[in-house]
Amino acid sequence: MAETDLVSRDQIAAFLTQQGLIGTGLGQNLGGQADLLTQLAELLEKANDAEKVEDAGFRPEDTVEFKNFESAVRAVHGQEEAGAEEDEDVVIAPTEFDVARNRSCPITGKPVMELTEPVEDQLGFVYERKEIEEYIRRKRGSCACPMAATSHTITLADLKKANKVLREQRRQQHATQPTQEDDTILDV
Repeated sequence: MAETDLVSRDQIAAFLTQQGLIGTGLGQNLGGQADLLTQLAELLEKANDAEKVEDAGFRPEDTVEFKNFESAVRAVHGQEEAGAEEDEDVVIAPTEFDVARNRSCPITGKPVMELTEPVEDQLGFVYERKEIEEYIRRKRGSCACPMAATSHTITLADLKKANKVLREQRRQQHATQPTQEDDTILDV
């Protein structure tokens, strides 16, 4: 807040007078409660001071309250030392959007993860190879991307194997196959 935005007691009195809340005799219409005006002015000055502090690079993380809160959170999570990291192995499986920019082939409508021969264009949109190649040939070798709300042009030369999709398909296939543990009982 700039210095010109600060409110003085005189400005408050002028405003309240203008609004008919007090008379020109500063507190005349307040019926013995003129100290309310003083309290209001003090509150506004405190607000102005707080804004000055904020503008001067106030950093909440440096306050005692913030540090107490942070240590309480660490205590709840079992991290006593500042900066202590949790020691857990977490594996986050990729989502469809990590693998491709679209969920389904815009030509066949099949979900990307169910395509038999996925290919991608230069921007990462995935299609079924046979269908997109036929689509491009019908458009004489170059066409606008069939995805809605896109404006790039694709050619046969732009298409390449969708390796991320293929890798994720293999990962999902391995995850759904039951492990073949050796259940053979040996007689000794």
